[in-house]
Amino acid sequence: MSNIHPTAIIDDEAEIYPSSKISAFTIIRGKVKINKNCIVGRTLYLKRMSKYRESVYNHRSSKLSVLDPLNALCGDTKCFSKIKGKFLYADDDHFSKFGSIYIANYFQNEIFD
Repeated sequence: MSNIHPTAIIDDEAEIYPSSKISAFTIIRGKVKINKNCIVGRTLYLKRMSKYRESVYNHRSSKLSVLDPLNALCGDTKCFSKIKGKFLYADDDHFSKFGSIYIANYFQNEIFD
């Protein structure tokens, strides 16, 4: 089995809502209102995701790499819901088309630079 290639695990994206009570969109009487404070603190995100992130990172080896979008999606204190005025997410934890392209470009630079 000398032809085994390194495998990459993409760590989970930063969910932008601190609880199920907050959402990006609120529908009131048929009108969609966009909530402008769709953010989560970096510390809260890391706390919520600590077991998952630990599990992923514990499986790293010479044949397994981890691609982590944390620094692309979060600053020093908060995780972003928008970049340059465009939403990264289509809902609470799935990338929008813009977000998918943004993160693909980030990983392309991580892999090939």
